[in-house]
Amino acid sequence: MAADSLGNPHIIYGDGTSLKHTYFNGSFWNIETIEVSSGSIEDTDIAIDSLDHFHVSYVVRNMGDGIRYAYFDGISRNTEVIDVATESYCCAQFVSI
Repeated sequence: MAADSLGNPHIIYGDGTSLKHTYFNGSFWNIETIEVSSGSIEDTDIAIDSLDHFHVSYVVRNMGDGIRYAYFDGISRNTEVIDVATESYCCAQFVSI
């Protein structure tokens, strides 16, 4: 969990094969899906930058998947593959941003 400049909480989590970003805007909770994957999304971590944009690291557990990075650039949500799994079970147990 991380807080934005107004102190509002942001939570990132894997919901099966979906990466979810949940945040409080001061009045109500919002839930958005950042990515839907073919593997289980685990080991999530979130940071909020000075512009209140999120940065997320996470692991997708599936052959050909691995460590990923997602972020909001002020216009759109983006995802990048950082490391690809070469074994039948992914490469990392814990990631941090």
